[in-house]
Amino acid sequence: SDLFVEKRGIAFGIHTTFSDIGGIVAAGLAAAALAIGIWGLTFLPAVAGLVILSFLLYWIGQEPMFIERPALELRDTVNRLFGRSRFRLLLVAYSLFSLTSQGFIGFLPTLLQTDHGFSPELASLAFAGMFATGIVARPVAGRLSDFRHRLVIAGAGLLIGALGIF
Repeated sequence: SDLFVEKRGIAFGIHTTFSDIGGIVAAGLAAAALAIGIWGLTFLPAVAGLVILSFLLYWIGQEPMFIERPALELRDTVNRLFGRSRFRLLLVAYSLFSLTSQGFIGFLPTLLQTDHGFSPELASLAFAGMFATGIVARPVAGRLSDFRHRLVIAGAGLLIGALGIF
């Protein structure tokens, strides 16, 4: 966000899109594990991916990396987080949104299987489809938030999402 002052919305949109890509990869691994019948095999590609990504981030990084014990400055952190009423309100709103959305997302495959008769593979595919929608929606919403007030864009996104559930 420090580098993209004028186009911060699209920068955040692109950044958060990668969480959707991770969701699709995770759903694909789950579907493959269910098809093979050995769910433990999904950990091997996940660990390998983390190791490869860690080395890539180190290799393309602009600054030297080193491991050190971080200093815990709890009082400063708490003051930064809760010192302003507007930020406290934002934390409450985000926490409620995150709790609701993660609860829905986490139980979606189970809901589709138990209440709607989806096979495990089809439930995983529907789960991945939800993340595929985010790959498009997040950068678009981010770009729109560079031109309109972010609360308007967030509210419209929540409304569209709520209507999509029905």
